[in-house]
Amino acid sequence: MEKELIFSENPEIDIWINIKQYASHIRIQQVLEKNGFTTDESVINAISGSISQALEYFEASKTVSLQTAPLLVYYGTTNLFYGFSCLLKGEKINVTNGHGLGIFNKESSDIFDISAKIGKRNGGFSLYLKSLTNTDSNPNDNWSIRELLSSIPEVQSEFIKIFGEEESSIIYLEEVLEEVLEEGFGSTFFVKSKLDSELIMDKLREIKNFEEYFITPNFSGSKIRLNKRLDKNQTIIESTYSNEKYLVSLKDKSQIDNFFKYFILLYILAYICRYNPEKWIPYVNENRNGEVTILEKFLQVSRRYIPNFILDLTENKQHIYSNNLTQPTDLRESIFSEELEEKIKKIMNKY
Repeated sequence: MEKELIFSENPEIDIWINIKQYASHIRIQQVLEKNGFTTDESVINAISGSISQALEYFEASKTVSLQTAPLLVYYGTTNLFYGFSCLLKGEKINVTNGHGLGIFNKESSDIFDISAKIGKRNGGFSLYLKSLTNTDSNPNDNWSIRELLSSIPEVQSEFIKIFGEEESSIIYLEEVLEEVLEEGFGSTFFVKSKLDSELIMDKLREIKNFEEYFITPNFSGSKIRLNKRLDKNQTIIESTYSNEKYLVSLKDKSQIDNFFKYFILLYILAYICRYNPEKWIPYVNENRNGEVTILEKFLQVSRRYIPNFILDLTENKQHIYSNNLTQPTDLRESIFSEELEEKIKKIMNKY
């Protein structure tokens, strides 16, 4: 995906300035016609109304406390996902099975153990996932608050402060491009972690389909080295907005886009604060072990990055907002690893 660096003193405001253009009937009609869709008035109204409501929900969430903010951010996210799903599909999305998620373990004394199971593929979650990322959901996946927070990179600093790095599901990687051509494998990565090597290896073994994408890990000095298989175009490696590469180590979990983890977590938090205030209000007020600070950070990054994610998908371009007018060029990033591997394949096929 193409990347665009944008100067901004306030990314949240500037992102919404761009998104609000898509609430304009004229703009919606232009996008629909460009993509070969008919311009039905009811579809245009649904898209425009959903995007406009999304902004109001996001803005309203900033004026209330954690007691009700998750509900407003979730409603805003749902409206945003619905509106842009309709825009990209050229029709109103027929959500016939509600949110598409079901709550489990809601009686647990530990809020972080409450989970959501992905439902049928005619529910909101699965329909948005398919419309926005062209990915099918796995109805068997069940995600707890703890699992979700442990696998979202934007809150790892807060998560690790309370639970420790050993409880994090994120394994950060350092890419080494100069070793690409060695022994028929693709990009080389070193694991960035302070954990014991055996614990890291255990975490790597829990990653679904790990062996399909990587040759057996080995050691280079004290570092664990991972070599990506050259014949794999798809990858289980994910990236943050700051271009940090990472893996998610969660046993028996399907890989889904990071921002759909946001969606699931927002749903769980919204459900608890709406339907279980007797549990939620004391939990937030007491904040016994500091967990509430992780949730506050999560809502903050949700407001910042979910609209950014939607804008990226819609324009097929990663919008990177920065308050630096200039940014030094890193020549190592001038050729992305996927492009480099493709060039290598073509060279190897000649012999």
